[in-house]
Amino acid sequence: MIARIFLLETKLSISSTLTTTPLFTSALTSSASPTTVVLDVTTTSSGLKWNSSGITVASGNGNSSILNPYAIFVDDEYYLYIAEKGNSRISKWPSNSNGSASSSVFRTGNSQLNQPPSLYVNSATGGIYVADESNNRVVFFANGSINGSNVTTSLSGPAYSVNAIYLNPNGTIFIGDSTRNRIYNWITNETVVGGYGTGQAANQFNAIKRFFIDTSYSFYVPDSNNNRVQKWFRGATSGITVAGGYGLGSNASQLSGPLGVVVDSQGGIIVCDSNNHRVQRWSNNSTTIGQTIAGYSNGTSGSGPYGLNSPKGIALDKNNNLYVVDANNLRIQKFNVL
Repeated sequence: MIARIFLLETKLSISSTLTTTPLFTSALTSSASPTTVVLDVTTTSSGLKWNSSGITVASGNGNSSILNPYAIFVDDEYYLYIAEKGNSRISKWPSNSNGSASSSVFRTGNSQLNQPPSLYVNSATGGIYVADESNNRVVFFANGSINGSNVTTSLSGPAYSVNAIYLNPNGTIFIGDSTRNRIYNWITNETVVGGYGTGQAANQFNAIKRFFIDTSYSFYVPDSNNNRVQKWFRGATSGITVAGGYGLGSNASQLSGPLGVVVDSQGGIIVCDSNNHRVQRWSNNSTTIGQTIAGYSNGTSGSGPYGLNSPKGIALDKNNNLYVVDANNLRIQKFNVL
């Protein structure tokens, strides 16, 4: 059984105070025109449709010091929160439908975060939880605050890997630990998924990346080096493959280094297929064939509105619009649901 700790952000203890740099503005530009003709609409078997032409909603304009995205979270007000691992900061961008407006960016100083690969935002309160990987800790920013604090923990002994973070519906913080190939409760250190060593068995992983928890408390875990996504039901001691699992490759049944996963409102499993430069969707009743909903289906990279280059993360807003961290193009692409 998964132990749950109920966290109230107003009661988090502050063990250290962090300083940050102020807001500033930067201009966004759209990416180049497409050079390959593709269909304008991607349709899934469940009836959901996305426009296959992406809109740039945040961009570094080719400058990684402006935006160097790695992971993304979209809150209920459509604000974009971006983990910039290479810049050791979190930036916050307002909703932008045409890719040409200016954007205020929230930065944390380089000395305060160290290569954060993942974050989670409580949409009800605006509180930001950050997996501060190289500092082996979780940092919390209250809504509107420019000062962060270490989240109080009962852990003792050696530091534990903090590669990914997600809060379940009750507010419990869970951490992805790629060193031990497990997901654990940050407060109690209880392993709830994996922890059976590195491997390809149903109860094992090889390089856990960012994960997703649904309203039934099931975990969806991109098992990156095994090129699959595993689903662990609540309280399970092993997982089932729900995407990929047919070896490394770019066929519709395959994945190559998946880095992120989300579940849409119809139960579709959407996977960030990073090394294939695309986003794939599996219906919730099939583990055999995925369908490309962003990027080129043959696994080639691109820089126009139809292409992606090494996507590192994905997110859905409350209307099922898809956001993709197009890492090597230094931008966030939005694919509107139709």
